[in-house]
Amino acid sequence: DTIFVMPPFNYCDDGDSYYFFDTTLPRLYTDSYCCHPDNLFPIGDIDEDGMTEICIFYSSCTSRFKSLIAYSLKNNKWTQIGQCTFDIGFMKPDKEKRVRKTGKGKFEMLEIVDREENKEWKQFSF
Repeated sequence: DTIFVMPPFNYCDDGDSYYFFDTTLPRLYTDSYCCHPDNLFPIGDIDEDGMTEICIFYSSCTSRFKSLIAYSLKNNKWTQIGQCTFDIGFMKPDKEKRVRKTGKGKFEMLEIVDREENKEWKQFSF
């Protein structure tokens, strides 16, 4: 689906939100004011329920440490299913290649925080 980013509607919102042109999909709230449409990307149907899970390259815009946060849509609500951290000094592989399915409802995310030699695949299941 096509997405766009909206700033907070009021003072109660803590950050930007991702909206989908498909109005059946709920907005995805963040607490970041540094969201961009190309920061959100599909990671495949991890749990094989017919709905594609998504991931956000999450940034505070100021820190050199960033996150990838994975979400699944359950009961019309986005639920966080995984997260990893990385230093932007290590931008390879591309963000889309840092998440991989390992089985039904199981996936890994690549975390690199201090040196290329210390990269670690964190495992998640849901």
